[in-house]
Amino acid sequence: MEISEKTFIHDIESCIERINKYKSLGSKIAIDDFGIELSSLSILKQINFDILKLDKVFMEDIHDPFNASIIDLVSKISSFGNKTLIIEGVETKDLSEVLIKRDIFYHQGYYYHKPEKRV
Repeated sequence: MEISEKTFIHDIESCIERINKYKSLGSKIAIDDFGIELSSLSILKQINFDILKLDKVFMEDIHDPFNASIIDLVSKISSFGNKTLIIEGVETKDLSEVLIKRDIFYHQGYYYHKPEKRV
């Protein structure tokens, strides 16, 4: 189950309660679009999640040292917590290869598949 990061802004206690209920039923929890809106690294300690999806904004200029450092930091935090990290916004083979060199193997974006409209 994906939960957008901005969901936590409104009522974190209610979100934690619901997440724990879904986890008790066997659901995996993914925090989607992490790194935009009002992100706080403290949310990573408060929320019982399995997957962290880093927003594509950091891939838009991966060669910028600041963006690359954020990706590396989030990767280390995810690894330390035994969480899966997925980088969103991987649009080209070059971007995929940059992440693989950083030992980040889960990617999402147009390079792999374009979104499909489901009716």
